[in-house]
Amino acid sequence: MIETYLLQNLVVFSEEKTLLRTAERLNVSQSALTRAMQKLEEECDATLFFRSKNKIALNEVGEEAARLAREILNAQEEMLLKIKKLDAANREISFASIAPAPIFELNPILKSLYPGVQIKSELKNTEEEIISGLVKGDYHFVISKTPHTQTALSADADEYVSKEYFKEGLKVFVPENHRLAKRKSIRLKDLAGETFLMLSELGFWAEIKKAKIPDAKFITQEESETLKDLVESSNLLTFVTDIAQNSKNFITYEHKGRVAVPILDKEVNVTFYIICKKENFFKFREIFESV
Repeated sequence: MIETYLLQNLVVFSEEKTLLRTAERLNVSQSALTRAMQKLEEECDATLFFRSKNKIALNEVGEEAARLAREILNAQEEMLLKIKKLDAANREISFASIAPAPIFELNPILKSLYPGVQIKSELKNTEEEIISGLVKGDYHFVISKTPHTQTALSADADEYVSKEYFKEGLKVFVPENHRLAKRKSIRLKDLAGETFLMLSELGFWAEIKKAKIPDAKFITQEESETLKDLVESSNLLTFVTDIAQNSKNFITYEHKGRVAVPILDKEVNVTFYIICKKENFFKFREIFESV
């Protein structure tokens, strides 16, 4: 079995071309490097170098050996990376979501299903971010607004699996004396020119609201408790969703003096899907079975 450092020496020499530069890059003496080259030839039972009084160079066999050594080292690196990711998956579950509600709803479920495992969740603003992270292996699964067959994963659809999680619809939370309070439903365009209080981290919701409500002003808060206090002590509008209204995992507003009016636009009435690679489905099947 050829030791890894011998392969590394050969690859570096093929790149640097001289013993001096190779020794400097590897931080070893030239004599130690020379002995390593000789040992590699003995291990391979082949001559890998042209040698003259003042020069050493790879021969044709040596060039091919360096190419194969590079492949072996790359394969070793890939193997170690996969092992580290697998080990991390046993100690940590990482996922990303396009909206806050799936995170709030899933975290308690994951803690119950996988006690002692660290749960890491990230809120992203775009589908591109979460899909890219899933493909690269940054996340074990993601929460998207569309099934995997309708995302950038469609070209490799057989490698992924998705399942509907839940539906969520947006509502505007208005004071009882507001012009829209008696409406049974509204469109985003009906909110033109209004001023809103809302959280700064809302995933895709924030961009939809800003893009679809003409001339609106948004006062953002980072802390949900602070936002709750401001909403309950002011006449400014804010937003809620049907999930947030009925879930024990959210901080809810006092409804006294306010009305939640559903918004009909399709962009704010969404279905969320859990997506993961098929190779990870067995490991996380309990998540799919719990929703």
